[in-house]
Amino acid sequence: MFRVATTDHVTATLVPDLMATLRSIAPEISLVIRGFHRQEVIDQLEKGSVDLAITILPDAPTSIKRARLFSCRLDFARIGFASGDHR
Repeated sequence: MFRVATTDHVTATLVPDLMATLRSIAPEISLVIRGFHRQEVIDQLEKGSVDLAITILPDAPTSIKRARLFSCRLDFARIGFASGDHR
């Protein structure tokens, strides 16, 4: 069993595909997903309360090994108003 720390966003967006992939390639693996605030993840890793984390940790201490899983581009959208209509 692997204990994984992650955020709510990662749980909602990445974990479903991760679980489906693991079921097909490694059906005997068991994961326990635990949700934490991003700043709590480092503490959980250092205490040994979790085995790994899937999150964004740009300020992680050097004692924590990190690997990039992927990179993505985030787009920002807003609802525009017609010229002069700012109600």
